[in-house]
Amino acid sequence: MVERVPDKNKVEGSIPSTPTKDFMYYVYFLYLNNGYIYTGSTNDLKRRFAEHKLGKVISTKHKRPLSFVAYEAYLLKSDAIRREKFLKTTEGKRLLKLQIKDVLEEFRVRPIIR
Repeated sequence: MVERVPDKNKVEGSIPSTPTKDFMYYVYFLYLNNGYIYTGSTNDLKRRFAEHKLGKVISTKHKRPLSFVAYEAYLLKSDAIRREKFLKTTEGKRLLKLQIKDVLEEFRVRPIIR
């Protein structure tokens, strides 16, 4: 029988010290020029925001200029997608508006969240 010696640098259930490219998943919020808040998810925030700004995303292409409002980070893709889907429901939109109220006031708008 071979006895396994635990790695002193790795703690079970801990976050790896060097995350991979796909390590985090994000739910993000953009303020569109029509007053709506767009909710999306990605594993690369910089790339996805650049795609939105360049008009490469059909749902926001004609609603530029847009501004980055906020994001939430998740370890699992399934959690990020579940959160995104929830935030697109009526209750989720209501809670999101309460959660980012101060940020929205900085834009001096009363957005409609889609």
